[in-house]
Amino acid sequence: MYQLLPDTIAGKAQCVYRLSDYALIPFDPDNTDYVVFKTKISSEPGHLLDAEGTMMSPEAVSYFLTQIP
Repeated sequence: MYQLLPDTIAGKAQCVYRLSDYALIPFDPDNTDYVVFKTKISSEPGHLLDAEGTMMSPEAVSYFLTQIP
């Protein structure tokens, strides 16, 4: 499971927190953990929490995926 961490300056998520091992994963297409993250939430959208810790709906996850690299 993953949770978004907001950027306090822009108010937009810049990385994701992997709850299983407390890893911070930047939104970088060259990062293999980021690729795994995108693949996982694309196929299983119930694995993403917003910055407040609330489960994101499949529609919200789909929209989120269009907003990140």
